[in-house]
Amino acid sequence: MPIKLILFFILLYSSQKSVAQEKETIIILFDKERDIKSTDGCKTNFKLAFRDSTEINFQHILSFNYNCKKLDKKKIKIKDITVISAETALDKVRQYLDIKAKQCEDELKEKDKTPCQLIRHPPGYNYNNYFAKIYIFEKLTDNKGVLYEVTWDWFLVD
Repeated sequence: MPIKLILFFILLYSSQKSVAQEKETIIILFDKERDIKSTDGCKTNFKLAFRDSTEINFQHILSFNYNCKKLDKKKIKIKDITVISAETALDKVRQYLDIKAKQCEDELKEKDKTPCQLIRHPPGYNYNNYFAKIYIFEKLTDNKGVLYEVTWDWFLVD
């Protein structure tokens, strides 16, 4: 088992160097009806929740943090941005991991591809590595809102 884990990290490192995939910036919609925002001084936590369409009984919670001392916050007009849902953000992570796993499988060709499955389902995610920047958009009026640059802390299945 340790050899497979070592092979996994070697393949992950080599696949990251071989095909540089351009990272995108995502803007996720904060829904005041469904999501939770809590502020403690200069820190703001966003908890975005949704039900997975494939698993009716599971609720997913995505956690994001904004720190006014480290990250950017600005008021913008809605027409200037493209906003995605929390579900779409999670789908983008899955797509990114699938691309990396496919690159791994292509490099291994006929060899044991078990380590490539670890890329698709890693033991721990660091979502911030998959995107250039991550923003939460909080709508204030029909045509204006606040854009928070955030770090994506975790994802939890309830």
